[in-house]
Amino acid sequence: VLDYKTGRDIPLRAADVGTGYLLQLKLYVTLLNSMYPSRAIRPAIVWTANASLMWLDEAVAQIGWEQAQLAG
Repeated sequence: VLDYKTGRDIPLRAADVGTGYLLQLKLYVTLLNSMYPSRAIRPAIVWTANASLMWLDEAVAQIGWEQAQLAG
């Protein structure tokens, strides 16, 4: 899953990606895993301001749905 983000504040590490972005990707991964259980679904953000790709497998796997209360 590639999510394109246009913001200029680009984190240097996956650990610094905003909670809202991680939860958004977690939702995409959860839905796609239910639709394609035999496929590996990997989340990433494409930062358009500097044309970089950041894989977020661990960060998305580690964030809990309870964080949605804090992000909103």
